[in-house]
Amino acid sequence: MGGGLEPREAVDPYLGVWERPCVPYDEHGSTGIFGDVLDLYSAPALDDVGPFFYWTEKLTIEPNNIILEFSLFTDDQCQELGDTSGLFGGFTDYIFQQMYAEFSVGGEILAKNELVSDEELSFIQYEAPVGRSTHYDELYLNVRNVGDRLYKVETSHHALEDYTVNFDKYYIRTQN
Repeated sequence: MGGGLEPREAVDPYLGVWERPCVPYDEHGSTGIFGDVLDLYSAPALDDVGPFFYWTEKLTIEPNNIILEFSLFTDDQCQELGDTSGLFGGFTDYIFQQMYAEFSVGGEILAKNELVSDEELSFIQYEAPVGRSTHYDELYLNVRNVGDRLYKVETSHHALEDYTVNFDKYYIRTQN
């Protein structure tokens, strides 16, 4: 019987529940939030009405799954989704309420890669399936962990392999 300590398993600092509280929609634009995912659901009209909305984001990272949830609000405290009827007209208003008031993407992690940003900072790129009905695509989520914050890592529109850590956009850990 040895008196030594048992070696501990390293805990993945990315695992847990992370939240990005109330942020203005126009900070992102639709492609800034959803990337190519939004193109699947054809909502370019969101960019026209976006300045009237606010978002919260909840990111859950588990050992084998990743889920990214968005909630839409009409007030800057992210307390309520007011009446959006008439923004798009008819059936599109209904679809908007059903799809974008609460929206989540993700699932089983297909790949997890450690990459390096242009600033030579390491970050993790998660790849997960996303899609509805018969059309599927992949969600690529790039984040850098610093303590209880996950910073978003963005790609250049000109070169998708150029990565920059955006220290103004981050998630705060809410659960381990």
